[in-house]
Formats: sequence, structure tokens, C-alpha cells
Amino acid sequence: MTKYEQLIDRVCESEIIYMRTESVKIPAQSLKVNDGDYGIFFNEDAYTTTAEKYVALAHAKAQCDIGAVYFEGSHLLPIMQCDYLARKRAILETLPINLLRAELKECVYDGELDEYELADRLDVPFDFLRRGLRYYLEQGVSFD
Repeated sequence: MTKYEQLIDRVCESEIIYMRTESVKIPAQSLKVNDGDYGIFFNEDAYTTTAEKYVALAHAKAQCDIGAVYFEGSHLLPIMQCDYLARKRAILETLPINLLRAELKECVYDGELDEYELADRLDVPFDFLRRGLRYYLEQGVSFD
């Protein structure tokens, strides 16, 4: 079972309403549907790889988990704040620091794999891996 499939299972087991659809403007849309209830409308066809689906769903789930959803027509600042918080949460959940340290040591330092191969191994897109590494470095985390 892929990480993406495991994440779908976790979303479905949670209180989040999950619907696959082909009719949303945004491929992964999180919204508040009732008082305290959240939903994710997800268009799998909008993504080409499982890694892209995994990260997009992790971001949407993070928005629901922390209540960082916004509505069409929202001002730019709240949208940026919600996206930042969701990105941070998605990084922490999909690239936990202990896993990232272990994989960096095994793959890059000892095994001589490059970042692209590491991203494949972690089943995340390369740009998401770089964003995660940058986030941890900005937080002062050491990868030694």
C-alpha cells in the first residue's frame, strides 16, 4: 500500500468528509461544510504521479486538521496564512525529521543518492522535498 493510499485511509477514518470528484476548479479543495465539519473534494486526475497526489492530499488534510480553510473571494492575506500553516503541517507529517535524517544519512551521505532519488524514495515530489529541507533548516534543525 502506497503512502497516498494510507493517507486516504487515515482521512476516511477521521471526521473529515472525503469525496473524489472531477468537477472542482481546484484539484484539491478543503472546506468547512458544517459547524466543525470539514470536507475535502479531490480530483485525482489532476495529478500525474502518486507523489503529487500524496502531497496535495496531505496539504488538504492539514487545512482541515487545523481549520486553515478559506473561501472563494477571501482576501489574499488570509489565504497566504492558511496555506503557510497547512504547508508547515504537511511537511511535519509527510517528512518527519527523524525519517528525513535517517533517509538523508542512508541515501545521500552513505549511499551517494542525489536529492531526486531521495524524493522518489520518500514518495514526494522533488520540489516538496526541497521545501521541507528548507523549512527545517530555517528552524535551525541540524541534519548531522
